[in-house]
Amino acid sequence: MSKLMLVALLISCSASLTLAQGDYHKFEVSEGYSIARADGSSGDRFNLNGDKKGKNGATARGNLIAPYPRPGVDASPASAQSKVVWSGFYIGADIGFASTRLRAGPGDATGPMFSPFENVIYQLTNIRQPGLGIVIVPSTTRGIDDSNRQMSLLYGGLAGRQWQAGSLVFGVEGDLHGSGGSTGVEITHSIPPTLNSPTSTVTLRREARTSYDWSARGRFGYAFGRNLLYATGGVAGAQVRLKSENSYFIPSGPAGVTGFVTPALGPIVITATERRMMMGWTAGLGGERQISRRLSLGLEVRYTDSGSKIFDGVTRCGSTTSASFFGGVRLPTIPEIIRGECPGVTRSAPTLIVNDTSFPGGVLNPLVDPTPAALPGPTRIDLTNLRLNLRLIFRF
Repeated sequence: MSKLMLVALLISCSASLTLAQGDYHKFEVSEGYSIARADGSSGDRFNLNGDKKGKNGATARGNLIAPYPRPGVDASPASAQSKVVWSGFYIGADIGFASTRLRAGPGDATGPMFSPFENVIYQLTNIRQPGLGIVIVPSTTRGIDDSNRQMSLLYGGLAGRQWQAGSLVFGVEGDLHGSGGSTGVEITHSIPPTLNSPTSTVTLRREARTSYDWSARGRFGYAFGRNLLYATGGVAGAQVRLKSENSYFIPSGPAGVTGFVTPALGPIVITATERRMMMGWTAGLGGERQISRRLSLGLEVRYTDSGSKIFDGVTRCGSTTSASFFGGVRLPTIPEIIRGECPGVTRSAPTLIVNDTSFPGGVLNPLVDPTPAALPGPTRIDLTNLRLNLRLIFRF
């Protein structure tokens, strides 16, 4: 009789139970045939355990109800949590900041007159002085060896493929980023006085701008729940434009020991622009968290060394005339630069007036140029950066 009453009581109370997926709960049957939830929680899968003494003193004990899932719901404990999947193809976008370090140093110019300098400075020469005739002043050289660091904004896209084996996740990824900004160095040298000019100065500037950069990397990580931590590394490249600018200025005043008075000349600016692809390596760490079935947010920090590359400056378009050789290296003459015969090299200078004789652009001695100038020579560029990116990823 007590068993029939207990079953009837269960049927009447089952409609009032609050159902929730994912747990088993214990119930006890108290005096008066009410059902009390032992752990204070709710669920749609439970065991009813009860001790009930009947009127005859007997005790009823045992599991009265087995797990009771809703229709279409897996009753196995493994389905208590949805499985998080990291494998498959994905695409994404990222934005962040990079701290880029540029080092500009001597190039591999050959010849004893170049090492370790790479900038040829044509001093004021071919000037007729009273009692001296035409005074010829030879060229000289100065080098650049400096570094600088600059912050810039990064933005780009990425795509990859991952495979998952338990908690281990591995894959490949490629990315492409837009302009990484520019980083420059500048150094100024004093040039001793000559018979034609007082102490002069030359300012050497090098500015490297990254047009775009890319990488192809492997990834290896550990997944736990909706989180993934990983390490990454591979090859990296950057398209870099180097702007080499040499500015030469001669102040007015007495020249050397001759008493010749020179008017202010300059600034005379020679600019050489060149593009090269720099190749190196990259490595870093990152983390992701799934915010939905297909979307995840990530944060990645990565160090990139774009390697070392020599930019030729004006030596890549050197003249074939004998007057253009310096230390075994072909150099363009100033008239060639003025006439646009050296691609990527430009000259900016005011009209030069010395001893009331005008030397405008193009009216120059064909063998010995009276116009002072500092030609940008070969420069070795080393480029590295440390970047931090916020990533939004869509998984297919």
